[in-house]
Amino acid sequence: MHTFASLTRPLTKQEQAELGGEGDWGTIPSTLGATTMRYTQDHRLLIRRSLRYRPDFSIVPSDLIQIRREHEDTLRKRFAMLPDLEFEDTWGGVLCFSRNHVPKCGALADGIWAAVCQNGVGAAKGTISGRAVAELATGADTDLVADMTAYEELQRFPPAFITNLAFRARIAHARIHRRQGSLSQAVWRRCLRNGQAASEETIATPAATRKAVS
Repeated sequence: MHTFASLTRPLTKQEQAELGGEGDWGTIPSTLGATTMRYTQDHRLLIRRSLRYRPDFSIVPSDLIQIRREHEDTLRKRFAMLPDLEFEDTWGGVLCFSRNHVPKCGALADGIWAAVCQNGVGAAKGTISGRAVAELATGADTDLVADMTAYEELQRFPPAFITNLAFRARIAHARIHRRQGSLSQAVWRRCLRNGQAASEETIATPAATRKAVS
């Protein structure tokens, strides 16, 4: 699975004032395919979203063009107060998953060690696994080593003809869920403009959302 991010140029002093807030921050989604956003210490906005399932690693320049357009659309919708802000770079990386969401941390062969397959949480689990495998390689007996070696063996996915269908269906489901979330946000904004109070049921229920915006 591939995921992608885009990073803007640094915001000007005026744009920083328009954005508001203090200090750097970040948000992460609770669902697959949703958006990660960060405001960096050097005053840039980063948007991470968009998934592609390409087991042959066949990401091509046209993919990055389309993905940057998706990120630009997100940037315009979420940061309408920054109409002139542009992305400087767009890139992608590979997410490694196991069937049972278990990482591999340990020896692959005599003298060969690995800390891999972080199941989409590489910044946190990758750091922990890297430290644990270094301690393992040096023979240290620590609580971290005990925790990381307590996992069951990671499970491989079924044959490609099954996995391909499953992953593509999961990505499609995530896109539908994201569109429903966009409708819910539209209801919220409309209620605010009309001076109405939006109920939790209206915001959360797709059927109520469609009725409200129709």
